[in-house]
Amino acid sequence: MGNSAVRKGNKGIMKPLVTVAVLVYKNFQYIKDCVGSVLEQNYPNIQLIISDDGSEDFNKASVEDFICDNSNGNIQSVFVHTMEKNMGTCHNFNFALKHSKGKYVKFIAADDLFYDVDSLSRLVNVAESESANVVIARAPNYDMYLERQEWTYPSDKHWAQMKKAASNPKFFFGLMSQYCLISAPSVLFNRAFLNEMGGADERYRLIEDWPLWMRMLRTGKGFTFLDEPVVIYRSGGVSNGEKNVAYAKHQIEYADVIKNECLAYPNAFANQKQYKLAEISERRHRSTGERLLKKKQSARTDVFITNLVKYLRKALFVIKPMIWKLQEKKALLLLLGVALLTLWNITDFNKILCWAMSADMASKCAAVLYFMGMAGGWTLLLCGGMLYMFTLPIKLFNTIKYMS
Repeated sequence: MGNSAVRKGNKGIMKPLVTVAVLVYKNFQYIKDCVGSVLEQNYPNIQLIISDDGSEDFNKASVEDFICDNSNGNIQSVFVHTMEKNMGTCHNFNFALKHSKGKYVKFIAADDLFYDVDSLSRLVNVAESESANVVIARAPNYDMYLERQEWTYPSDKHWAQMKKAASNPKFFFGLMSQYCLISAPSVLFNRAFLNEMGGADERYRLIEDWPLWMRMLRTGKGFTFLDEPVVIYRSGGVSNGEKNVAYAKHQIEYADVIKNECLAYPNAFANQKQYKLAEISERRHRSTGERLLKKKQSARTDVFITNLVKYLRKALFVIKPMIWKLQEKKALLLLLGVALLTLWNITDFNKILCWAMSADMASKCAAVLYFMGMAGGWTLLLCGGMLYMFTLPIKLFNTIKYMS
């Protein structure tokens, strides 16, 4: 497929190249829905980038075959890439941006899809007619099976608030400091402008868009609005739901964005009330994230302890008959004691336990195990030594009796 910077549409109108970047991470099962919706777009000049962030199940050949089998002639070039290891959404975003060639860039997650066949055309038409740097539209939220619409992001209320605040950057900044109102899946970027703004801030791992919006508002850059649905946002992503560890980390990163990008610039707020509301939002999200992380770590610790007790019982069932036989094997007791003391002195239990629990809990458990091991080792040594001392007079008496 050739690369074309400008291509004529159905009516002979020159259409600029647009890069559609599909970002993938642990949502490969939905990728055909997403890529299929790109191939169905009536926009005639698309560069398609698919970048996977180190998923275990990503199948590059399968994706390339699907594109070849379903291409409708609107894709000018295809680039499919997978990271060697998971680097985070922000890094993946910047990687796709680096390899994009279009005048405009449209990012979309692999579990989302375009709302209609003309969604991309509508975004580009607005960008072209308004000479826009960023076009923000709306994204209906559906369940993971795409059977029912749950809500629209942004909501009617939030959309009206943003439109009203658009003419007042400081008020808009304060509004966006409490929560991110802009739907990242429904945004179209001018690539040159996005590069000028530095792309995604890789100090963050999961949130690629919100810090960028705040930088734009601080520097007086505006948005162009398209009050239409352009992308279907699918529920059930890797960072959605309180049962997901990524959700807890996302909440903490959410709080970090408010702290670093909003509260650090008090003069960017319209008034003190907005600043206070941002402080409350930062505390709430951080508290939620830390509570959920602690809960997850506690659950992992409980599972670890339960399994440890189960295996110790099994081991005791096997070892118990052997203990009685060891009464006649005092030397073995001594050797076991020495071995146990050696093991507990050369093993770093703190590092071993960190995979199953928090560092603080691992340190405490390691200390308990260390003293238990030391106590066990010395007990075996003492038992072996005492058995030798008790049996020595008996052996001496029997030797004397035999000789006499």
